[in-house]
Amino acid sequence: MKMKGLYLFFIAAVAIAAAESLPESHTKTFESSIFDLQYVNHKLVLAVLSNGKLFKSTDGGNTWSEQVLPTSSGSSTKAADIHISPSSAKTILIHGNLNSNWWSKDGGATWTIDSAPVRFSELDWHQTEPGYFLGLHNPTHVSYVTTDYGKTYNKWYSSAVGSNWGDAGVDQVDKSTVYGMVWENNIFNMKSTSDGQNYRLQQKNTFTAVYMQNQIFTLSHNDQFNDFYLRVTPDVGKEVKQYFRAEFPWGEDLEEKNLYSILDDSTGAVFMGINHQDYDSRWGHLYVSEPMGVQYVFSLGYMVHTYDNFDFMRVRGAKGILFANSLENPNEGASAAEKIRTYVSFNNGAWWDPLAKPAGVECPPTGACYLNLHGWRSIVAGEDKLFGPFYSADTAIGIVVGNGNVGEYLSSNPNDIYTVMSSDGGVSFKALNKGPSIYEIGDHGGIIVWAPINQPTKKIYFTKDYGKTVKEYTFTDRSDVWVWNIISEDQLNGTSFLIMDQTGLVAAHIDFKSTYDGACNLASDYEDYVPWHDQVVPTNGLHCLMGEQVTYRRRKDSSNCYSPDNFDQNKVKSVQSCLCTEDDFECDFGYKPRWDSANHQLLCDRDDTVKLYDPPLWCKPGRKYNVTQGYRLEAGNGCRGGVDKHPKEKDCPGTSQEDSNSDTSEGGSSKGSSNKAGWVAVGIMIPIVLLIIGCAFVALNNEKIRERLPVIGRGTFSWGGSSEGYDRPGGSAPALFDDEEYIIGNLDDRHSDEEEGMKNVDLGSPNAGKELEDFAFDPETKK
Repeated sequence: MKMKGLYLFFIAAVAIAAAESLPESHTKTFESSIFDLQYVNHKLVLAVLSNGKLFKSTDGGNTWSEQVLPTSSGSSTKAADIHISPSSAKTILIHGNLNSNWWSKDGGATWTIDSAPVRFSELDWHQTEPGYFLGLHNPTHVSYVTTDYGKTYNKWYSSAVGSNWGDAGVDQVDKSTVYGMVWENNIFNMKSTSDGQNYRLQQKNTFTAVYMQNQIFTLSHNDQFNDFYLRVTPDVGKEVKQYFRAEFPWGEDLEEKNLYSILDDSTGAVFMGINHQDYDSRWGHLYVSEPMGVQYVFSLGYMVHTYDNFDFMRVRGAKGILFANSLENPNEGASAAEKIRTYVSFNNGAWWDPLAKPAGVECPPTGACYLNLHGWRSIVAGEDKLFGPFYSADTAIGIVVGNGNVGEYLSSNPNDIYTVMSSDGGVSFKALNKGPSIYEIGDHGGIIVWAPINQPTKKIYFTKDYGKTVKEYTFTDRSDVWVWNIISEDQLNGTSFLIMDQTGLVAAHIDFKSTYDGACNLASDYEDYVPWHDQVVPTNGLHCLMGEQVTYRRRKDSSNCYSPDNFDQNKVKSVQSCLCTEDDFECDFGYKPRWDSANHQLLCDRDDTVKLYDPPLWCKPGRKYNVTQGYRLEAGNGCRGGVDKHPKEKDCPGTSQEDSNSDTSEGGSSKGSSNKAGWVAVGIMIPIVLLIIGCAFVALNNEKIRERLPVIGRGTFSWGGSSEGYDRPGGSAPALFDDEEYIIGNLDDRHSDEEEGMKNVDLGSPNAGKELEDFAFDPETKK
């Protein structure tokens, strides 16, 4: 992430305790405020100042030196922002404020200047080729491609309102493929090209495309019926690369006025937040898909949001644990005080429970007693007081940090707020201190650092034993410092942090390595940790989550040591499949969830408003199809055997007994016979939005509206709940505001019997690809 106006401040080190070594610290006062700051790795940090100068640190931000960038004749270009290749951290582009950019292929040791034809409004790295770069010039709607580190640029799209490398969506696509959203013949069309000369129509009347790791989502308009559709390319191999219409409990049509946010796709399911009210509504519902991302079922109601920011978080590093905030009084009107409660799910959204309060924190005298945590919405709602949202990290297994209160509902009164943490993935929490904070995680979760927010402070606080003990460190003698952010290197593996305040002029670097006894011993300083919820009954002696017992190595809380650089290679100790239980299933498409709290059991009731085909239209004599029992295995769940709620096979009409006993490899099979491994979340994962415009389609011919409608891009847009926690420089640290892009749009105009038939393809089956081939639609041949 890049953040504009980053703020850093003075340090004056004082003793934490006489018997303990102090952190090492250093302060750099800049001549101008920091505009963009990026960690390249745990040592190399780059900062662009608001005056256009570039500074570099090779020791994690402890010391800094100005970088003199080469110039071209007659050019007055200054550095504007920093872009690091996702495929090679050694490849860096400094985006200039005019046409020129600076390139480094050796991690910032040397720089060359290019001569780009325009100053790019949007930039997109190729995911696997460091020298491949795509730039869009919004004023002229022209996109340019370089495949030689900026030596040459070629115009690939004109009248383009968005373009993106095709490698992000489907891994079988040629690495040179670029998708573009092009305005032609008074409509937007999605096209692709691999050479800038020959173009293939992907979809007509399509306004938005967003790219996940394995899927492409598009939004199109049907002129005949004046409605909108969401389509997805299921990840079923090279044979099927077509777009299939997504299905929701209410049907396929999307409302123009509503907000559609793809919140997460990392566990094998797609989580989508949908605002069913007006655009400025306070809440929406959460829906979850099967592995293909095509069929969506209800998961949680009345999830709060502000415009695009849903209060939703996946606990990173542990599969299937989710947090969300739900509005408990949605029908009381906008003037009523909001009653928001935090819920947690330990099975990928199949059921949700309130959070238990931290031990030692007293309950209010009246009302229920839960822990309620602030989420993204608290940051962007425009409130006078800002609270850091719930936060986790891939490298810190089981660690969750947040700001919240104990009571029936979430409070925005700072006097009610505690800074809390969990070391078991949200099963239980500890109160670190009273008052709201901004925080960051380091050393694979072995250290957490935080500072008071919304008030001046001289101190930061930290724990190195998962919250058992808390220590403070006075970093300044000034009384006017307001901490704005704490950041660490990208993987959150180090022991050093940069502290930032609101002035943006001073970088304060603190390294805690000197407070440790040394590097950890892999044999003696670590213990086993298994993410698990105590309400899930062990199966065969295994503590299972999402159908697996995953055993991690985690540093003991009694070991005062830091993890070595190679610790990630030794983090996962073992993975064991579990027998399937009731907890491994969610409601299938066409069924509504009902929670039996007495027996802690999910019940699924048939939703008669959802049309199901029996048999499906693709069914042919000699084949079989699946008949649901009302349940489906959660996407990404790894259980085997045990409870069987999988769909049952049934012969297609006209099948003889001989056919029934013959090879049925072409037919559907039990959803439990194969489970996709799940999608890998990209980058800072993700929040993506499909925002449907609240106006008639004919308004697209209006130039002013057209200018702001379509965007095409990779799956890292801010307009959507931030499932990855904070946005931050270098992709690591908590920041209070987000500055990434958003997308607005609509979908394809073809609706066929083939798509109706596709509805009963078993999307969890290993034969789904073969069945979907019967309904694949080529937009050029219309076959």
